[in-house]
Amino acid sequence: MFTRMGRREAASVLVAAVLWQTGCSLFRPGPGETVRRFYTSVAKGKADEALGYVHPGARSRLGDNKLRMAMLAMQEEIGEHGGLTQVQISEEKIQGNQAQVESRLSMKDGNVQTTRDKLVRLEGRWYLDISK
Repeated sequence: MFTRMGRREAASVLVAAVLWQTGCSLFRPGPGETVRRFYTSVAKGKADEALGYVHPGARSRLGDNKLRMAMLAMQEEIGEHGGLTQVQISEEKIQGNQAQVESRLSMKDGNVQTTRDKLVRLEGRWYLDISK
């Protein structure tokens, strides 16, 4: 049975509906979090999940098989260092629909690798723009 909705509930529903309709990016990861999720997925061997963070144009240009092979090589390298313990975002620069993220990948054996990735925002979502 339906009950009467109070003003607060009605306002909450209205705000949620507006955010949903406008495609608000409040609930979507920014460039740094996209990079973190990408490397975490790669380290765990979740290639399909990691591919979801790669710009569709880069996927089309390079091909998913080539990207999977590169991710497998990255996963093996991470494994040689005992695995990934942390992805720390050290710098994030955003200019319009483009971003550059510098991150530090910390391995279990103490090795730290610094990466610099370019990202592009497409339809409100950030993607890694892999060029080679």
